[in-house]
Amino acid sequence: MRRSWLWLCLGLLAAMAGAQPPMVHLSETNRPLGEVLASLSRQTGMKFVPVGEAGERTVTVQLERAPLPEALRQLRVLARCAFVRFAGGYFAVPLFSPEELQQRLAKTPHPERLAGILSLEQRTGWGWQRVTVTVHFQAPDRLLADSPFETLWTEGERMWRWDKRRDVVVEGATPLLDWTESLLGVAAVPAFGHGWRKLSPWLPTEMSATLLKGRPVWVLTLTRQGQLPFRPTFTFLRVTLANTMYAPYLEPAPVAWQVRCFVDCETQSVVRREVYDPQGRPLQVVSAEPLTDKPLPLIAHRFEVLDAGLTVVGRGEWRPEGMGTERDEGRGTRDGTERDEGQRMAGKGTGDRGLGADDFSPPNLPAEVLRSDAPIARQLAQAEQVWLHRDDGATALQLVRQAVTQTDHPAALVAAASLLARLNRPEEAWQCLQKMREHLWRFAEATTLAVQLAGALGRWGELRAWLQEQAERPSLATWMALASLAEVEAWQQEKWSDEPMGWYARVLRHMATTLSANGKERTILAAPEERAMAWTAAQRLFTWAWAMGRTEQVMALGRELLGTPAEPIGRALLAWGAMEREDDETACEHLRQLRERFADWTALRLAMAELAESYGLTSEAESEYRRLLSEVPMTPEGLRVREHWLRRLVETDQAEEAVRFFLDSLSAFRDDWAKSQWAETFREIATTALRHNRIANLAEAWWQRKTAHPERAWLCDLMARFCESEDNLEGALEWLHQATLTYPRMPIFAARWCQEVLRLHLRARRGGMDEKTAEKWRQLAGKRVAWMDERLRAWRRQFADQPFFSWLFVFAPNLLSAYANNPAVTRQLAREFLRRAKEMAPPSEAERRLLEALMLLNYPANWLDQPAQIRLALLRLEQVEGAQWHGLRMLARQLFATFNGVQPDLRVFLPFLDRAMDSCWDETERIAIAQSALQTLIARQQWREAIFRLHRWLQLSGSDLYRRSLLLGWRNALTPLAADEQGREVLSQVMGLMPDDAFGWVLRAETWEVVGGTDKAKQAYEQALQRLGEKENAHWLWQLYGEAALRWGNTELAEQALKRAMGQAPVWERVMLWLQARTQGERLPDEGRIRRLIAHFGWRWQLLSLLAGAVNNPRDAFRWVHWAERLATMDATASRLQKFLLRVNLARLAGQTGRRKLAQFWLERLRQPEAPEEIQTAADEVAKQLP
Repeated sequence: MRRSWLWLCLGLLAAMAGAQPPMVHLSETNRPLGEVLASLSRQTGMKFVPVGEAGERTVTVQLERAPLPEALRQLRVLARCAFVRFAGGYFAVPLFSPEELQQRLAKTPHPERLAGILSLEQRTGWGWQRVTVTVHFQAPDRLLADSPFETLWTEGERMWRWDKRRDVVVEGATPLLDWTESLLGVAAVPAFGHGWRKLSPWLPTEMSATLLKGRPVWVLTLTRQGQLPFRPTFTFLRVTLANTMYAPYLEPAPVAWQVRCFVDCETQSVVRREVYDPQGRPLQVVSAEPLTDKPLPLIAHRFEVLDAGLTVVGRGEWRPEGMGTERDEGRGTRDGTERDEGQRMAGKGTGDRGLGADDFSPPNLPAEVLRSDAPIARQLAQAEQVWLHRDDGATALQLVRQAVTQTDHPAALVAAASLLARLNRPEEAWQCLQKMREHLWRFAEATTLAVQLAGALGRWGELRAWLQEQAERPSLATWMALASLAEVEAWQQEKWSDEPMGWYARVLRHMATTLSANGKERTILAAPEERAMAWTAAQRLFTWAWAMGRTEQVMALGRELLGTPAEPIGRALLAWGAMEREDDETACEHLRQLRERFADWTALRLAMAELAESYGLTSEAESEYRRLLSEVPMTPEGLRVREHWLRRLVETDQAEEAVRFFLDSLSAFRDDWAKSQWAETFREIATTALRHNRIANLAEAWWQRKTAHPERAWLCDLMARFCESEDNLEGALEWLHQATLTYPRMPIFAARWCQEVLRLHLRARRGGMDEKTAEKWRQLAGKRVAWMDERLRAWRRQFADQPFFSWLFVFAPNLLSAYANNPAVTRQLAREFLRRAKEMAPPSEAERRLLEALMLLNYPANWLDQPAQIRLALLRLEQVEGAQWHGLRMLARQLFATFNGVQPDLRVFLPFLDRAMDSCWDETERIAIAQSALQTLIARQQWREAIFRLHRWLQLSGSDLYRRSLLLGWRNALTPLAADEQGREVLSQVMGLMPDDAFGWVLRAETWEVVGGTDKAKQAYEQALQRLGEKENAHWLWQLYGEAALRWGNTELAEQALKRAMGQAPVWERVMLWLQARTQGERLPDEGRIRRLIAHFGWRWQLLSLLAGAVNNPRDAFRWVHWAERLATMDATASRLQKFLLRVNLARLAGQTGRRKLAQFWLERLRQPEAPEEIQTAADEVAKQLP
């Protein structure tokens, strides 16, 4: 026994010794680093590979038996290089200071390196058009594109200039284009130090080295100099009309602010670029092809010439002179005429990105075939600017209608249709698309818009006929639209159809071809748009096949895609099918192939990891999340990976590691606002997962012991958010107070503290509390508001560039007046508000008008003395120009409507009301104005005006929520009148004023419901359906009828009406209402119906939970509930109670299927103190039933 113990100790010592780093001896004087590294290699047996000039740098070093990491640290400082670890050793990569780097860039030859002359699609005033441009590298994040002709840019993108005939002419170079993968592909890779005309305003701020796909690369960080651009987040607070406050908080605008260039140390080419905004969030990530020993691909110099009807009249390719082809090959001649078809199509050759600008000869393009109808484009651009800058929908509509009557250009009609749809004119937008329907397949965005309009207008059959005529055209958007229309037809006929699967398969097979859209050979799908469409088509295909029980056909297609550019999609389909068959080994093998061979498609890898977790492959999903954490930067996919990993840590009860991960993740964000959002994400995940109390206690303990961490400041913010989630405003204020005292230079904490005080103020003003509780909140809020007023004096000077504190300081006396019981104090605070407002100097004309209007409104005496001046000030505020002031114009309209409810002037108010409702494009604003107007008109007994306008508003195009909200406002306005017999008699007389059409009878039905006659309300709805007729699109009316029946408690009638409402097209909101009616009537749908719903709406957790209740096999039920719980956890719209109920059901099914350990795990968590009482009771009942 002692001998065994001795051998065990010796083995442990040997293992510990083996884990120690090797010891090295160095004694070198003025020796090249390459020779020093060779000595290290002999001593340690590891490879040390110098890169570039690193091996030539001399060092003097004296070390006696030093650990290898210490030796490398000293050599890194002496030789100014970085040691990058690879599998067998280290690369020694030379580094430069930012100053040295600037000098190198200044001495670089070919500063205006040419990228190529390319044919590309570009969004113009017409929509998408294909143009030919000459591209130069100009800055780390931009390219300069010189175009030989005008491309009709809108005013927001360039300045206009006209000739004597008022035609648009080109003015120098076209605007800068973003360097994106879709523009220039992998060939957009400038040599290190080349292609930048000037670095200003960019400044190299950091240089490091790393390993990228097995190759050493430099990481050069460049930061934009100058003033940081901001955009306002408008904050409005209105307790009463006389107490309206405006406080804008400035956030960094999402512009390119920092660029990280990954430069291959051997080829000295930029192989990856990451562009970040001031908040540290990615705007763009561009990667070259996987690094190999072969040179990067060359640019193929192609061009196409299109006429005004978007017909190709010339195309070709060319090389620079001396590359073996004729200069004029495949090009138009200089006099504008064209070669014959054979000559035009015969041009071949490729360009060389390594030559200077003088070595290229761009083609001569016939300008007359490229000139479009410039005045039409100018008029459409003017209409959009009028609408966005002034909210003047009437003028914008007039300009668009004039343009539509003057042109048949398909691209112009697409732009007009898009604008008309946003202006809430779907019928006119449809007519524009009808005029250019023969060219619909050329415009992907027009096809998508046509599907949306067909759903709003019920024109499915007409659109299907259009697209069937163009089905043979190579248009992916057309095929995706035909697949959607086939699904709608199957929904209407309530039968299965193979047609959607056929169209989705056609999309994937077309993507599997080796030729891309521009005719170039490709080995894999590279464009982000193609990848997104391919995965969407694959998801819809598999879901539809699963619902029909034909997953084997999808598996066959997946095998067909192997070895093609769409192989990643094929692997994903095969892995999904294997998971469905519970063949975990095969699924993991396909996931491994996807991970190793197509590592750059991170979005697909993340989606498959989420699927693997949903199917129970938890270890595989966790491993993939770990890998993606280290591979994916702070892209949207990277943020989702972090959210998934954070959720896994919280759910598996690793609270300490979760807090540490939260703190480490904060370092990836570069702005206070982004860190605040990440704190909210962590709070949401922790609260949903029932472990927020423990995490809150742990975070508080870390704060108390002052654990050293660079991001420890945000523990205060995290704790404040936990308090907010529990409605503990006082606790949130205390934590934010600690943050403001400890970190006084962070305005985000001071602003968050003020926002909590405002929430406390609103709560104290809110009713519904007993007298004692209300007095307690009133005293607490009064003290906090007074304290805020004192602190704002210092904060507005300390944060002078943040107007939030200045505006809040101006309005603080109005908040204090809400707690003053003495009229003299109230008058004194009103004078103090006016004094502060007069001292304030708003930075813009719009804010000056706002301050004038609010000064008048916030002094109640002006309502009686100066009502006309108040109306005039609000109307002047509504006329401010600029897209950024839309929030102020919206506030002005709402205040005008509310003020006229107190001091009405119908001669001014009614024209304003008509204009606002007709031209307002924001549906939420329309609802708010309409409900306020109805209250005003009914209070003044203006029944005829109220009925006339509500009747017309109901006929405007809008969502189901729009009509429902209007009728809710009508019922709320009538409710006080129905309280006595006299009011009910008035309402009975008012119904005689309502028109005898469908909308008039809907108003009668809603009025009868308020009076209490549900039978008469039902009869009125029946009359409305008769007036509408069978040929009309009645789905909206059936939905209103079904919702009314649900309010009356008639679930059978509600189910019948809602089934008619959702029969026209698959609309999720109507399906949810129908399911609600079925559930209340205890008539749950069968498994076949649920599968049909999943085929149309995808894997929604509500449907999966219903499917679990419909199947007879507990094993299948457990799988569906487990998947539903995973989806519900990541769904921000799902309530906590819904998620808790899912977990109770999951624990019950886990016990029934022999997963006792998992059941106990969930039951233990469901009994936590933060769980609702009914959930704890249900968990106890499930525990008693465990075998």
